[in-house]
Amino acid sequence: MRAGYAKYPITPSVSTQRLAGYIKRKDPFTCILDDIYIKTFMLEIGSEIFVLSSIDILAIDNPMFNDLSKIIRDITGSENFIIAATHTHSAPATLFRDIIAGIGLIEFDSDYYQHFVSMFEKSIIEAYNRLSKTQCRSTTTITKGIASNRNDPNDFFDDRVVLVECISNHGIMDILNYNVHPTVLGPENKCVSRDLAGSIEDSLKNTTGHDYIFLNGAAADVSTRFIRKNRSYDEVLRLGALFASNLLLSLSNAKWVNIDSEEIVTRREKIGLKVDMKKLESIANIKSIKEVINDMIPSKSMHILESVEEALEALRIIYRSINYSETAIEVSAYVIGRNLGIITFPGEALSRLSAECREIAGIDVLFAGYANGYYGYFSDKFPPSTYEDIMTLFMHESVERVYNTIRRLCLWIGGSLLS
Repeated sequence: MRAGYAKYPITPSVSTQRLAGYIKRKDPFTCILDDIYIKTFMLEIGSEIFVLSSIDILAIDNPMFNDLSKIIRDITGSENFIIAATHTHSAPATLFRDIIAGIGLIEFDSDYYQHFVSMFEKSIIEAYNRLSKTQCRSTTTITKGIASNRNDPNDFFDDRVVLVECISNHGIMDILNYNVHPTVLGPENKCVSRDLAGSIEDSLKNTTGHDYIFLNGAAADVSTRFIRKNRSYDEVLRLGALFASNLLLSLSNAKWVNIDSEEIVTRREKIGLKVDMKKLESIANIKSIKEVINDMIPSKSMHILESVEEALEALRIIYRSINYSETAIEVSAYVIGRNLGIITFPGEALSRLSAECREIAGIDVLFAGYANGYYGYFSDKFPPSTYEDIMTLFMHESVERVYNTIRRLCLWIGGSLLS
């Protein structure tokens, strides 16, 4: 078994670009709080290669995924890869050509995109060239006090952290899988930043000396909303340091399992989806968004009301731009060795889906959200009452089909590990 790692900056040099993630933020960024990166991990087991790239941007839209996956295929010959976004809301919006990732606003910058693609290719080449003998292990633990269910802090959310650690002659590299909207910085922020994901990586590296890749998970309804003291960069640093401290304390009692089998097993499934055009049309015809919000969720707090208002406005824009009523997504499941499962999800799933998956599989599972494409939110709750529910573009039956497919793949992971 061999592993390789590479990290390349993709921080824009020209301040003419709007930051992604908040529809009300229109102005270009004005400063850089910390650099954003492409981080690539590569694992070779026998004749198979597995690639994981985590990128400090809002999403991996579908045209981008097609371009980047071709690079991986051309360099490695592998079909086993995950290209995921950390989902920072403080990176440029100018990489997207898909209306869902761009929230209906396309401001594509071809020069910056070509630079971005070039950095991605370099990261794949370097990780491939640095493949060296490795020993890997995994564990699942919990860290408290960083995030909560963002609609009700007393509701359930999956607060588990799954770590995969590989030791080679290049050092120690950890993949850290955690469900959270890493959005301490709000719509008033006009500075480029990795936000909480970057602070977590940096705080852990400063303490342990390891390299870390933050892999976001099923984070549709998870954030720091009820935990953070404010929306400053100092708070980003505080929460990142607190996460690192809590995680390292929990790891003192963690049970690690070695990844030692010479095998990567893969299963992929395509799922047809129908856009809820009736819902989009009804939202597009709303004359007063505020009145609809008050009728729909009169008892919610102000910040939830504001997020729902933003969701309705975003859907109105998307409705004017969307050019299809049906589509399909692909989800993948991997078994690496005999004790590690991986699920890919091309969008934002509710946190309980990763919890269900891990219970079904009965083993460490990396749940890679925002990965291999982006189709927005997938909430199976009905009737809709939260931002996640409202922002779901697809019909309820389609979302249920997606969730059931994920559950079936998680069952397959558990069965594969036992066989």
